[in-house]
Amino acid sequence: MTIITDEFMRDMRARTKAYTVVLLKAAPGYYQPGADTIIWEHGRRQFSLRADGVLSIVCPVADDSDLAGVNIFDASAEEAAGIMDDVMTWAGTPAATEVELTFAALGPALTRVAVEHRGWEQLTEEQLAADCALRGGYLGGAYREGWARILGCLAAVTGGQS
Repeated sequence: MTIITDEFMRDMRARTKAYTVVLLKAAPGYYQPGADTIIWEHGRRQFSLRADGVLSIVCPVADDSDLAGVNIFDASAEEAAGIMDDVMTWAGTPAATEVELTFAALGPALTRVAVEHRGWEQLTEEQLAADCALRGGYLGGAYREGWARILGCLAAVTGGQS
């Protein structure tokens, strides 16, 4: 084994950089039919962040734990939180729409999650009625039910209420 001197340690510590680790937990809905489409698009966003140099490591976890992945951001905790809160493109619709999630701390164990999903006006009635991640399309209640599931999973993972 290589011997590491105190001088080497001081030199390496001076060169270290702060990273932020984000643990992604599998919510109860993670294994439900249709979730694979959402997970796929989430992965696309993660790899886009990686290609942009913001997300250094994207690591899926495939074991029996509730951990779904690990992300290591080349950013401070505040910057990583801002990136995770940022507007993302939702490609689960026939034409891209935007989803903005905003997390507001209301207390030591209380967070408000606000969702704004916009860009629906560019979809035709036929596209809105077509099956999506849920049967019946957006006009058949998939929008309302889908977000209720997603936010319910978020609440379950964090131990909160939906």
